[in-house]
Parts: sequence; C-alpha cells; structure tokens
Amino acid sequence: MLSGKFAITIHILTLLHKFPNDYLSSEYIAGSMNLNPVLVRKEIANLKAHHIVESKEGKNGGTKLAVDARKTDFERNIRNDF
Repeated sequence: MLSGKFAITIHILTLLHKFPNDYLSSEYIAGSMNLNPVLVRKEIANLKAHHIVESKEGKNGGTKLAVDARKTDFERNIRNDF
C-alpha cells in the first residue's frame, strides 16, 4: 500500500509541473490538499535533498521544479524513498 507521503509528493510534483515558472508557497500547495503546510514542507525538503525542486525563502518565496519533468526519472527517486 502506498503511504500518504507518496500521495503528498505526487501532488506537489503535479502542481509544480502545472506552474513551471512560478514559485508556489507551501501554504498554497497545502491548501490545495487541505493539509497542514508543515506536512508539505517536510516533503519539499525531501524533494530538495534529491535536487528535484528548488526553494526561495522570503515574502515572495516558494518552491518550483529544478528539473525538466519530461527528462527526469522520478520512478528511480521515488522508489528509493517509498
């Protein structure tokens, strides 16, 4: 059975792919899933550790994809964590 972390991660990646040029806040991402932003930030930290996303702090900060989703082997990265 897939964990809740997997579902959160897939949702984050999907949103970031939908808005490739925008930095999305953890509050925005969490609101789209009706979750606490802390849960989203934990998964973003994991994605950042794997160099899949980049983050910017501050008032206009957020997260966006650091890689081209079409050229990335997400299966390899996800299999290592779930």
